[in-house]
Amino acid sequence: MTVSSVESWTPASRRRRWLSVYVDYLLLGAPIAVILWAISGLLPGIRTIWLPLQILLFLLIEALLLKSVRWSPGQRALGIETFRAPWEPIEPGDPKGVPVVNPWLLRNERWWTILPGILMVLDGAKLLVRWTEWSRTMPFFGVLLEGGAAAAFQVGLGLLEIAAGVALLRLRRWAAWAGAAYAAVILTSFTTSGPVIPEYVEREAMARRTAQGREVREEEIRFLRGFVPAATVATGVISLLWMGAIASRIRTASRDRKPEGIDAGRQSPDPFSAPDDAGGARY
Repeated sequence: MTVSSVESWTPASRRRRWLSVYVDYLLLGAPIAVILWAISGLLPGIRTIWLPLQILLFLLIEALLLKSVRWSPGQRALGIETFRAPWEPIEPGDPKGVPVVNPWLLRNERWWTILPGILMVLDGAKLLVRWTEWSRTMPFFGVLLEGGAAAAFQVGLGLLEIAAGVALLRLRRWAAWAGAAYAAVILTSFTTSGPVIPEYVEREAMARRTAQGREVREEEIRFLRGFVPAATVATGVISLLWMGAIASRIRTASRDRKPEGIDAGRQSPDPFSAPDDAGGARY
């Protein structure tokens, strides 16, 4: 990559860089939480400062990545590059020292392609750590998974969701179809698990409230028995339609791909600060 080609890339906006920090928190915070959970078995006092300690460890790792390595998984997911080895000195005015964004990605992403990617990474990170909070159960094609089986299944789903979410942010061709397949499997599994759903909802509510030190009210369980199935089905249907729209967008964008993302000198607007050329605001 030459300096001239780097100069044709658009500098990453402040909002985009902050969003990359949030993605880093999701991707790095999950393993940090699991490590702290494991240590809490030996040092129970850690549980009283769990969240502050998790945030402190993340900030230290993030500072090391951004200042010394000059790379982070969140920046990679959002197409931010610096094109510099960590040991190279930064000279005044050197364009390679400025975080820039892949121009092809800027031209073709939209807020409605970014949002589901972020939500999938968020949900995947939650699945990676949720089993540490209370004893988990999970319906799967009519079978109610419990204990270690439920935890292992959730961790696997979390990893798949994170991979698909990052791929959506990068507008990979397979990402939307992977997201649609994931939504279809979850939707089918839930709808075929009707007989065990009431037990699943009740046990989850009781486990959550026990972990929070609160009692479960009967009216709360009755509400959840009606709300959880309806919300799950609605979310699955919306996800399938959304992934279909994104797949169409990625197919259109793939015709515009250029080698190394070089934009032939044209500055592409950052969707975090510029209106969409089609008339709608980008994210």
